[in-house]
Amino acid sequence: MKLSYQHGTTKARALELLKARGDLMSQNLGPQVSEVHQEWHADGLDLAIKVFGFTIKGRMLVAEQTVDMEVDLPWIARSREDELRSRALKTLDELFRNADEGKEQTV
Repeated sequence: MKLSYQHGTTKARALELLKARGDLMSQNLGPQVSEVHQEWHADGLDLAIKVFGFTIKGRMLVAEQTVDMEVDLPWIARSREDELRSRALKTLDELFRNADEGKEQTV
């Protein structure tokens, strides 16, 4: 599964937000998550999440205008790809929208 999200901020700010709230993605998958492994490499994140006993691996790359994700879904999860994509995009919306709202409130 691949997706690209327009973060609407600078690359540095996008990285800062994602690193500070990296747990948000796994939290939005619900209580079925049993293990989460994250490893940042410069502008990218390698991620492995165990859900319902299946490991979902993915990569996230922060570019100048986008956050690009590529997720390797196990065959059993491929039927739910649209739902998983929707959750990922919703999570990114929450992350970047809440950051902007918080910034406006502190000015």
